[in-house]
Amino acid sequence: MLFKVGSRVKTEIFLKDPPVVFHATVRDCDNKHIGLAAPIAKGKRIAIAEGTRVVVTEATSTGLLIIDTSVERMETEPTLTWVLKVPGLQNIRKIQRRREARYEVDLHVKWKSTRFPGEEKLLHLINVNSLGSLVSTDIPFEIDDQVVIDLTPLVKVSGKMIHQKLNIVGHVVRKVGTQGSVYGIQFEPMERMDKGRLLEALRRLKTIAT
Repeated sequence: MLFKVGSRVKTEIFLKDPPVVFHATVRDCDNKHIGLAAPIAKGKRIAIAEGTRVVVTEATSTGLLIIDTSVERMETEPTLTWVLKVPGLQNIRKIQRRREARYEVDLHVKWKSTRFPGEEKLLHLINVNSLGSLVSTDIPFEIDDQVVIDLTPLVKVSGKMIHQKLNIVGHVVRKVGTQGSVYGIQFEPMERMDKGRLLEALRRLKTIAT
């Protein structure tokens, strides 16, 4: 089930540009249909035409659920209800809330990848936390590419000099924008000592930021 009965959701109705926004309550939901109690405007419940595009967004404690669908029909009993189609997976998005704040940085760091052996260009580290980072590069990464990032300069900038290198393994989880030059990197589970060094660096960055 996509939505819980009784949930309050935002609806964007594409009758014109920009779309008209209402809030509605979920009356029922199964694997095929979503029933929304028609919102009220000027004292009356609103009906919309079959086939009208509707984007439904639910905000939860873990993030956003966004459904891009269309009206299948109107039902009048017991009250006016919009019956929407449950679309294919390509029209269902879940956006998770970031579990940790990202710290803004401006560093160029070394990296390695088996898909680009011998490449010596640097990644521009834009922001970072213990779970991942945002980087900029003209290297044409693809989703799921594995990359090893040398975060030793981050630890040094944070104020604690160490002799050991801090190489963190991650993989590309998203491209930002249409140009493909900014990528989201999710770090893989790391050894305890590396995790400790990274957390210490982030604590120092937090102190600097505040």
